[in-house]
Amino acid sequence: MKQWKQIISIAALAMCGLFTAACGNQESATASNAGAAKTATSSANATQAAKADGKKILVAYFSASGNTKKIAETAATVLGADLYELKPAQPYTQSDLNYRNDASRVVKEHDDANRHVALANATPPNFADYDVVLVGAPMWWHEAAWPVNDFLTQNDFTGKTVVPFISSYSDPLGDSGEKMAKLAGTGIWQTGACFTVSSSQSDVEEWAKGLKF
Repeated sequence: MKQWKQIISIAALAMCGLFTAACGNQESATASNAGAAKTATSSANATQAAKADGKKILVAYFSASGNTKKIAETAATVLGADLYELKPAQPYTQSDLNYRNDASRVVKEHDDANRHVALANATPPNFADYDVVLVGAPMWWHEAAWPVNDFLTQNDFTGKTVVPFISSYSDPLGDSGEKMAKLAGTGIWQTGACFTVSSSQSDVEEWAKGLKF
């Protein structure tokens, strides 16, 4: 009987030890996960604060086929910025964008020295509150697509840092940024960047992370 009591006691202690160890491991894992989540959240907040540096940022863009839109969305996410799509009062159709057809809308607009595309929303809400503005457009005939022109000419960029970005098939930025700055007439313009079909999302992310305001 005494021997059986010893065996039962040993078994009970072993079970208790296993239960305690399991609880300890579970609590440790829970604490570890909570700590990791807290660290990740803190890191994300710190990154956003470091990028924005207390500045209010807007990413405004016109996108014809969706490429510029993707770049704008990625940049806005990295910078914690507001996103604003510039929309022509008369939207472009697929046939309008067929630059191989001399009768298409974009070709006629390009050939017109006085070309003008009115925007339905040239001025973003509370535009005066922004410290930094990124302006994006596709490359058309070696320059930023002209539907962004109304945005540039109808808003006051005085005191704002302005960063142009272009999406193109293979063309470099060239003097597109300089032409945009000239149209705006105001603002502190940076050189900007051009992203081609070979550019990846990580390329855009690295560019946005490296911007200095």
